[in-house]
Amino acid sequence: MPTVQDARGRDLTVEGRPRRIVSLVPSLTESVAALTGADRLVGITKFCTQPEDDVPAIQKVGGTKDPDLDAIVALAPELVLANQEENRAEDIEALEAAGLTVFVGYPRTVPDSVEELRTIAKLIGGGLVRSLLSPIEDEIARQESLREQRPTVRVFCPIWRAPYMAVGGDTYAGDMIRLAGGTNVFENHARGNRYPQVQLSEIAAADPEVILLPDEPYRFGRRHRDEMLALRSITAARERRIHLVDGRWLTWHGKRATEGLAGLEALLDQARPTWEAPARPVLEKPKQASKKTAGKTGASKRTAGKTGASKKTAGRPTKTPVRSAAKKAGPSKKATPAPKRAPKTETALPPGLKLRVRSQEVVEE
Repeated sequence: MPTVQDARGRDLTVEGRPRRIVSLVPSLTESVAALTGADRLVGITKFCTQPEDDVPAIQKVGGTKDPDLDAIVALAPELVLANQEENRAEDIEALEAAGLTVFVGYPRTVPDSVEELRTIAKLIGGGLVRSLLSPIEDEIARQESLREQRPTVRVFCPIWRAPYMAVGGDTYAGDMIRLAGGTNVFENHARGNRYPQVQLSEIAAADPEVILLPDEPYRFGRRHRDEMLALRSITAARERRIHLVDGRWLTWHGKRATEGLAGLEALLDQARPTWEAPARPVLEKPKQASKKTAGKTGASKRTAGKTGASKKTAGRPTKTPVRSAAKKAGPSKKATPAPKRAPKTETALPPGLKLRVRSQEVVEE
């Protein structure tokens, strides 16, 4: 019976390897599925969207801030995974009062998230812990090795609007920006808040060179990007370095960290025109729970043997994310030549990463 300590300093012991787990943290849902297979997850939040092939079949138990406590208790989980920042203390206490074991995490740096996953793996098992954690640790080491060589970039990243709330210091998102070679302009905000409210005048005074507009928790879009572009006194607006990015790059700790750091680095490198980053090794996808590991990790037949493609997509040719500019309208005697593509000006993302198109939007016209 392994005993571990969670972010509250509480010792937790679970008999055997729990086979009924409820996750109230979207990023942990994704990471636990990578560790053991998704069959152990009996309940997740409505915001748990990954792995997309598995989550539709798992019972939803409300949101991160408003979970259905009765539904969770009825599922009789052997372990509940929560987060001190994403979940409410009163909900965690209510679940514990009902006799459930709740692990509460609180990673505020990327290395913290690695240790959190290692701790969870001790509780639930996970023969794939090395294949999950090694790429994250390698990426952290790579980014740290570049810190003394490459120029840093001033970055502003809001998480909310009306009023603007910024990523501050002592936050996971702030550490992602730091590792990718950015300097968070509100890391040491005078009010000391981890997510300080800031005025447009303060943003202008900080003069960020890059502005990152994530799609969660607030869903920033093109309209908000255009508002920022109008602030011509800001370097990021003048240089058109205002990016709509995948919010999971910044806030989903765990499995998503490798993709997030690579993507953020590529965006910040656009503000380092004289910097040539060392060639990045091709990233391999972490192994999935297979028949060989299913018995050890608890992966079911439903997930065993998967390599990342579902039955619906298996065997089909891979689709490219961007369609050709020319499309046949019907039979014709003479083939119409496709128009020439505009030269690609944005920094290419590392090979081996499949990213949402929204994540690659950059302000370059």
